[in-house]
Amino acid sequence: MFGSDKPSLRHLPENQARFDIDDDDELSRRPAQSEVHAALVRTFESPQYQPPMLPKVATELISLSAVRDVDVQQVVQVLERDSLLAGRVLKLANSPRFGGLVPIQSLRGAITRMGLREFRDLVLEAAMNSRIFRAPGYSDALDKLRMHAAATAHAARAVTRFTSFEAEYAFLCGLLHEAGSAAALVALADVPRGQTLRPMNDVWPVIEELHESLGQRLMTLWQMPAEVAMVIGNHHQLEIGGVVHPLAAIVLVAEHIVDGLGLGGPTALVPTGTDTLRKAQQLQKARAALGFDDARWRAVYKTVADALVGQKNDAAMK
Repeated sequence: MFGSDKPSLRHLPENQARFDIDDDDELSRRPAQSEVHAALVRTFESPQYQPPMLPKVATELISLSAVRDVDVQQVVQVLERDSLLAGRVLKLANSPRFGGLVPIQSLRGAITRMGLREFRDLVLEAAMNSRIFRAPGYSDALDKLRMHAAATAHAARAVTRFTSFEAEYAFLCGLLHEAGSAAALVALADVPRGQTLRPMNDVWPVIEELHESLGQRLMTLWQMPAEVAMVIGNHHQLEIGGVVHPLAAIVLVAEHIVDGLGLGGPTALVPTGTDTLRKAQQLQKARAALGFDDARWRAVYKTVADALVGQKNDAAMK
């Protein structure tokens, strides 16, 4: 929760809002939604905004993974500084999806088996599963977003195998593409004691409108690679500098498949009247950019869906 020494939704000056506002969106909002929009803009644009933060070792590992010929022991030593996170990573590394016949006993063993890039992704997944985002009153929505983000991350990695693009950050972008939505819920839960939270029917349409911009702001504050921040800020728009970014296309395609499987996320929260025609057009644009004709698209969809069946079954059992 925001303390008295940092900005919250209840005491930021109006003149700190600097997000671009679409006139059509502004006219279509109900008064309650306009209040939510203004509050989120003020909070995220404030120089004093302090977001929920990733564990420090996770951001260090992202930087280390970009270093050519990095020493594995150096990676291990960084993660060992956070014993709780290290334990979560080992637990994930021994999950059935990695299919190892011999249990992984050490962090070095995990890196050797899966490689540094996949190990980095696993650390981020473990960090996000540690409930960085906490918002009493919106916990159910955050749980759905967390499940949706994890599924989209694994889907994005699977989609990448069908492309000719070297998408180093596909998993990370899938994992973090709804981080702006989660951070917005955390901010909106920061209300004075006894005050009722805004209902999701007022909150979610505004978050849908702003989550790309909010996510890009959060990635910058988390010191994520510039490409990750750019894609998070444009994963529905697709185009960056007038050209479809292949990584944004991969995330959009992955999210479409995950939504179709009912794995949490926006479609599991509240109806928002999303423009289905525009979504279909963006999907076609993403498929074209990735070279997915109908036959290849069917293969992609089946492969990703099959890969996520276990995750869907696990979610149903919880």
